[in-house]
Amino acid sequence: MPDPSNPDDYDARIAAVGGIDLFLLASGAGDGHIAFNPPGSARDSRTRVVALAEQTRRDNLATFPDFRGIDEVPSHGVTIGIASIAELSKSVAMIAWGEGKRHACERMSGATAYDATWPATIAAECRAAELHIDAAAAGRLGARP
Repeated sequence: MPDPSNPDDYDARIAAVGGIDLFLLASGAGDGHIAFNPPGSARDSRTRVVALAEQTRRDNLATFPDFRGIDEVPSHGVTIGIASIAELSKSVAMIAWGEGKRHACERMSGATAYDATWPATIAAECRAAELHIDAAAAGRLGARP
């Protein structure tokens, strides 16, 4: 895990062991955050402490049922950066599952390059990237899983 007091060390530790063989990505349903990289994250961003976007916090409220309300969801987090994901990963797979990810599927299936308004689009630039969409969502999008 990255140390919030020294987030730069995380990228160096990953590089020292030869990188990440397979990075599993999941797009935030409401805003396309990837890890905790909010919309507007720079393509060259590295592991760092970030303020969590309101939509990211709401997405996590739905993802983690132990949170009883938005006030229990952390306001900050440590995230691996966009450049860190792209440069330190040998391959990536994007997983999108369920009706709640429909908008994310639509944004990802049309991506050809990184779009800072939807950070999960970094997958479009990664080597050996795959996009996995559940069959029900794929049928509604006219795509094949």
